[in-house]
Amino acid sequence: MKKDDDYYQMKVQGCLDNHLLEEAISVANEGIRLYPQHAPLFLLRGVAYEFKHDYKAAIRDLSQYLRFNPHAASTLHYRGICYWKLGQLDEAIKDFSQAIALDDNSSYLFDRARVYIEIKNFISAKEDLQRVIESDINPLSKLAKQLLAEILDSSQDP
Repeated sequence: MKKDDDYYQMKVQGCLDNHLLEEAISVANEGIRLYPQHAPLFLLRGVAYEFKHDYKAAIRDLSQYLRFNPHAASTLHYRGICYWKLGQLDEAIKDFSQAIALDDNSSYLFDRARVYIEIKNFISAKEDLQRVIESDINPLSKLAKQLLAEILDSSQDP
């Protein structure tokens, strides 16, 4: 089989599907060395790093992918999660907000609301959760209602 950029992409994806994280990273490294403009390899290696809880490396690769594809809302969301896990909450909110601007996805809103709750910005959290609830077909709607009730209860405590 000819080893082109798609070969490396499929090979890395197969490694990820089988939870072979070190092999996924190794194959992605080789593919990126040979095809440095093949953006999906950066995305997949970033995912592998995130699975390994190496959030800084994941952010680096997801950022590189976003240089090629700046309107990839799901990647912005994913990078936001990595920032959140590192405790870089302002960066997480920034990425979630950019993702929401590109795609008004309920899970993006829900995650941003959870970060707002962490920083005790209950007004913004409430707004996001209400938007999730309005999209009642979404499975996050029930969780959003529960979180909103907790916010309302805590804001009424003396």
